[in-house]
Order: sequence, then structure tokens, then C-alpha cells
Amino acid sequence: MFKCIKKLLIEMYDDDGFPIGDDEVIKVGSLWHYSQNDNYRFIGGEVRLECDDLRWIEITNETLEKHFKTIEVCRHK
Repeated sequence: MFKCIKKLLIEMYDDDGFPIGDDEVIKVGSLWHYSQNDNYRFIGGEVRLECDDLRWIEITNETLEKHFKTIEVCRHK
């Protein structure tokens, strides 16, 4: 699991993979995880992350290291 530690501006794409001219802010504190289908890339990013509100982003490894930190998730039984 990853936590955003530095605000990140992401270019938005349509359903065909073309930029739509809008940006989205990834907020500090938001939680992300690797995509269950991590081999799938829609817009050519090195890393695909998903958020629980059904959003996804594709970013470079450099952006991942700069804007996110790995956090441990405690799973209670």
C-alpha cells in the first residue's frame, strides 16, 4: 500500500487513451495500491496504482519514489 506524501498533478485521459486537457490532483494522504492486473498499462506508465474509489493512475518509478511512501497495512482477523 502506498500513501501520497507530496501533492501530485496527473494529466487525465479518455477511454481511448488520449489526453483530454484536464488535470487531477492526487491529494496528500490518499491511499493507493498496486493494480491487481499490474501487467496492464493503458497509457504507458511504469507503475499502475489504484485507489479504493475506483480511480487509477499510471506513473513512472521516479514519481512513485518522489510522491509516495510504502505503508504497512494491518489486517485484523
